[in-house]
Amino acid sequence: MLKIITDAKEYIFSFNGKLSASSVKDILNLTVNGTEYLLTKDDLTFKSTDILSEFPTIFLGNFSLVDGTVFSVDDSVKIQNLYADWEGRTLNRNTVSYKVPQDRSDQSAGVPAYNPLFLAMVNKVCRDKGFDLNSFGSFTTKRENLFIQQYTAFHPSIQGFVAKKYLDNNKGFRAQITCKMFEQLVANACSHIEGYRDSLRHKKFAEINGIKPDFEEIKFLIEYDHVLDANISDESINFQDGSSDGGMLELFNLPVY
Repeated sequence: MLKIITDAKEYIFSFNGKLSASSVKDILNLTVNGTEYLLTKDDLTFKSTDILSEFPTIFLGNFSLVDGTVFSVDDSVKIQNLYADWEGRTLNRNTVSYKVPQDRSDQSAGVPAYNPLFLAMVNKVCRDKGFDLNSFGSFTTKRENLFIQQYTAFHPSIQGFVAKKYLDNNKGFRAQITCKMFEQLVANACSHIEGYRDSLRHKKFAEINGIKPDFEEIKFLIEYDHVLDANISDESINFQDGSSDGGMLELFNLPVY
């Protein structure tokens, strides 16, 4: 729980323990002077000005509410630390349940995007990669989260690993995979997003300067309606040594997990 006094009002933040959520804000409760404040998607947006030098994953800036409330930089750091504590507790485990997809539209496949662990892992990886904080507990768009869910659920490397380990690849089958494996999948998906974002910035720069974009002929995975519409079989993920290579992954500077 976090209590903040600003503009003569008492704001109390706490987590409600929901096991299913479309965003971290769905798991957050906020009261103002003892009255529940219903958070919307436009609440607790964040405007960054810098990073905290001692902790480069903490941003300096301001959270705000749609009613016009703007939290100070110091209070905004406290709100980020409140989130970081939740994230640490959520990721304090060794394994996670992975569900073999029933079909290409199965949004409960893999580790579903409504699982709090999915949200926490995506945010951890994005923060480590230096993504900008958009709002409370969010570094990515809804479309990007859908891509991450598809990539981590349908990638042939994870499906092959599950089939080999459990000798059973039945549709809907559930298996336990390590959180480190899931983090590697999320990191690869976020590398695709990072590359796509960079290409958009480069394209805009090229248009302004009247030059030909370097990535003009490349179609990024996130541009497909579904990852299965692209050829990702050339991407190889080794969960034993934590390495990844092949396909479009060759464009990115990937860490070893």
